[in-house]
Amino acid sequence: MDRALLGQQGNQLLAGRYELVSLLGQGGMADVYSALDRLLGRHVAIKLMRVGLASDPQAVARFGREARAVAALCHPNIVSVFDVGVEGNAPFIVMELVQGETLSELIWRQSPLAPERVAEIGEAVAQALAFAHDAGIVHRDVKPGNIMLAPTGVVKVLDFGIARAASWAPSTDPPSVQGTAEYLSPEQAQGNPIDGRSDIYSLGLVLYEMLAGQVPFVGDTPLAVIYKQIHEEPPALRSIRADVPPVLDGMVSRCLAKDPVDRYQRVSQLASDLRRFRSAPTGTTVPVPSMRRTDQFDVPFDDQPDVTHDSGSRFVTSNALIAGLLVLVLGALVALSAVIVPLFLQGRAQATARSQPLNPPTALQAHGSCDGFFKAKVTLTWLQTSSSSADGYALYRSESSDGPFRRIELLDGRANTSWVDANLNTGTRYYYAVRATAGLRFSAYSALTETRTPSFCL
Repeated sequence: MDRALLGQQGNQLLAGRYELVSLLGQGGMADVYSALDRLLGRHVAIKLMRVGLASDPQAVARFGREARAVAALCHPNIVSVFDVGVEGNAPFIVMELVQGETLSELIWRQSPLAPERVAEIGEAVAQALAFAHDAGIVHRDVKPGNIMLAPTGVVKVLDFGIARAASWAPSTDPPSVQGTAEYLSPEQAQGNPIDGRSDIYSLGLVLYEMLAGQVPFVGDTPLAVIYKQIHEEPPALRSIRADVPPVLDGMVSRCLAKDPVDRYQRVSQLASDLRRFRSAPTGTTVPVPSMRRTDQFDVPFDDQPDVTHDSGSRFVTSNALIAGLLVLVLGALVALSAVIVPLFLQGRAQATARSQPLNPPTALQAHGSCDGFFKAKVTLTWLQTSSSSADGYALYRSESSDGPFRRIELLDGRANTSWVDANLNTGTRYYYAVRATAGLRFSAYSALTETRTPSFCL
């Protein structure tokens, strides 16, 4: 078959069945065509490996991985595979033809998107990835160009071309960074082993782009972008677009944590949070589950288990209450005094503690130093708060004296007076502040301190 004629004539057939109609797109290793399945009389999409790569065993193996990946997945938000075959020596995949536009086209045409629309698309993609992850498959190339939006509103994830399943034999591909630089997770950019949390980071970048109308990291070369993915924090979303709801900003921030441990641990958790955001009545505050080093907002925790009791427990509790009341009624006035007076004094003491001012720590100092190859750290020290009711400290960091300041750590214990902020950029000026904590109370911020990390570290 003369590949140059494909898409120009209507009688070019694959496997004597699929009539190629027009070229839809071109990728690094394959071309995608719309086609007519003459046997079933339906329109399909066909991904056909380029002739020049068909003799490359590694390319063929990678192409086969995609076929196996998608064929193993049956989900309304994942493009379906109908058939696979070989034409000459070039393999091809027959897939569901999704009418509509890619998310990248929508972003180019309408960005920034409304937060509700972002949450809707993000939830659908998260559900598709959750299904794939449950099957042991990591997509590894989540980006707007691989997300299709049908006119009916259905969202489809496609192009599992570099997906990898744990159950497959190890790839013989040479070590390399695979994916698109603007949407790579830090661990993927470094060629390290990855799991589903890498897809969560990439989806966070997609959410960011939908909200901001731009990707967080750009550079003159892919290598420059990769460096930023590994070492730099994205510009604060709300500094680009002030109307982004804080709860949605918090979800994106959690997805974009550099350390996978600090992200959502399962993409289904992200889907659940996006669903809650979408279903909440207008003006309702939706709490975001606690984040670790990526906390940006002092929001209530919502991951405490509900305490429930069965009927037997309620019966026992009721009896205990009745017995207690009888004891109180029949007890002597001295016994009543012994109970009531301490409780009264305890309540007075708690009220007094709450009324006492909670003072911030003082004399905050910061010292920047090297922390390995192209990495820096800042050692923070301060004098403990003068408030005896304090039970710990909250630490905040920004790259501007005007903020926004991100909460980077919560420390227990009033006596704690130092902490090391590691894995930072070299040659960067950082600003810090500390607040004392007492239960759910926070003091005012301490005076700001600043430092600059070394320009070069080995």
